[in-house]
Amino acid sequence: MWNVSGVTGAAPIWMEMMDFLHRDVPSIKQEASSGLVRKKIEFSRSVAASRDEWFIRGTEPNLQNQGTGEFNPRILYPPSGTVLAVDPDIPPELQKVFFVSQVHEDHCQWLLNGATLKMTGRTIPWIPKAGKYHLAIADEDEKVLDYVYFEVRGSGAD
Repeated sequence: MWNVSGVTGAAPIWMEMMDFLHRDVPSIKQEASSGLVRKKIEFSRSVAASRDEWFIRGTEPNLQNQGTGEFNPRILYPPSGTVLAVDPDIPPELQKVFFVSQVHEDHCQWLLNGATLKMTGRTIPWIPKAGKYHLAIADEDEKVLDYVYFEVRGSGAD
């Protein structure tokens, strides 16, 4: 068949089959898992209509004082599980890694293995050293907003 896609070919047939097979059986209402949370999401009218959405418990957005286009604070780089390698042929000060966050404000705190880093902001440079790391961002009240784990392999800077 020419010029036939799944939407124009298979989908109508599939829908007709499902309707036929379930014509005498009412749908079973499924209960949500205890790990899910339902939240009403508000948008400005130009973006989309308000609606209920499902989230895994703990990932739902904080809707207080949240406007259109805002987001939950999180670490964008490095992603959790990243393995970085230090190149012994490049001077350590030229091998900076940039920690990047998606936060509402520039004054979040960066925590590396529990110690507060001196620099603040959405993006900060760091000279990698061999080891395993736990990186977190926290608000001004030291509440952890997001965290990742990563590893650096190689000799690294001292």
